[in-house]
Order: sequence, then C-alpha cells, then structure tokens
Amino acid sequence: MPRIFINHQQPRFIFFTNYKVMSSSILGVMSKFFKEATLTAPSEKLFHMEGYSKLAICRDPYNRLFSVYYDKCLIDPKAKQTGRRKMFLQDPQEKILLHYYKLRKKSGKIVVPGVVFTEDDHDYECLKANLSDLTRISIHDFILVLKEMFAGANIDHHFIPQVTFLTEKDQMKMDYLYKMEEIEIYWTEICNILGKELPLLRNNPTDFGLIDRPFGKNDLSAQEHKIVRESYRNDFEMFGYQAL
Repeated sequence: MPRIFINHQQPRFIFFTNYKVMSSSILGVMSKFFKEATLTAPSEKLFHMEGYSKLAICRDPYNRLFSVYYDKCLIDPKAKQTGRRKMFLQDPQEKILLHYYKLRKKSGKIVVPGVVFTEDDHDYECLKANLSDLTRISIHDFILVLKEMFAGANIDHHFIPQVTFLTEKDQMKMDYLYKMEEIEIYWTEICNILGKELPLLRNNPTDFGLIDRPFGKNDLSAQEHKIVRESYRNDFEMFGYQAL
C-alpha cells in the first residue's frame, strides 16, 4: 500500500501518495527538505487531522493504466533480460501472469516474487520464461487482465482506483488535488503551500527506448474502453477526466 508523508512542523501537511503519479519522485525530494517528517501507512484517521494541509496528485486513468503496462510488462522484463537489472519477479508481475495464464488457459510455474535468482539457481530458467511471457502480453490482453482483477479478489495495488486512497465515503478529503498532467503549471503553488522551493524531479521516467511505441486511447476497442470506463468510473468522475 502507498506510504503517507506527514510533516508535523510548520507548515504542517500530509502528502497522500498514489501509484504511477510521480509519488516516488516527490517523496524523494520531500524527504531531503523535510528531514523530521515521517512516513506512515494509510489510515482514514489521517483525513481528519486538523491543522494539516492535505495534498495529493491524480492522473488520467488511461495514462496511469498504460504506465503500469509499460513498466510491468515491457520495460522491466526487457531490462532484466538484457542484464541491466537484478533478476527477480515483482509482486504485480506475478498477479498479472496469474490472470494472463488463466485467460490463455496456460499451465506454467510462476517463481516466487521478490526472490533474486542467479544462473546457478534451479528456478532461473523459469524466471526467464516468466519475464518472456510478460513481454508477450499485448495491450489488449492487459485490458482483459484488468477485467479479471476487478472480477476477483486478487487485484494488485497498482490497479486499485485512485479514489480509494483519497476519499472517504465517496467524499474527497484532499485540500489540494493536482493533476499529474498539470504538475509543472502548479508546482510553484505546491511549493508555496509547503513553504519551501523544491525541485521538480522525475526519478523513474518511462524508458520508451525499450518499447516499440507508446499506446494511446485510440488503440483500444469500444469493448476495451468499456472495461476501463467501468473499472475506473469513480476516478473519471471525481477527478474530471474524460471516459471514452
């Protein structure tokens, strides 16, 4: 689950993080400038802490979903296969593969996520096969994986709707909510709220050199748009993004 950044000194604020919305980059910067601040697990009581400015960033559900696809199915597996990263399977990748294998009626072993394997390990070849299978998942397969996740209980946190982290009983609890697509426009305003001039950094930008091309909304069929729309209906409505 996401980590929540709390600064108890003036100016007191709480930064509610999310997945695939630059949270890691912004947390890294905040940690350097607010050394007394703390990280804590999500809790509804944080919504009700008085005297704290509550901030968060949201993102177009389509672009957020595409970002998960790029990272978990294309960029990370390809980087590992070319020896640029330690060889292990991430938790989200395990869940994606479980649903993908079910959809394709494919039987196959999936290695334990989080365990680093070397060429001498028994399951090294199995890990390589898992990573290879991830790269074979098309954007159309990925949308079906999304549907399967929402239909069952085994949904990965990267797929959870953003409103889950920012609302209580369908009510927005943020004092300041910014769209990632407009973050550069409002960064000065955010710095004014925080009382410090922070650099705007992107620590994990998408490496498009490892994918054939970026995907857009026009790449999805009408049925696939329906799946995305129904999965993230509350995100579209709460954050003012257009659902197709």
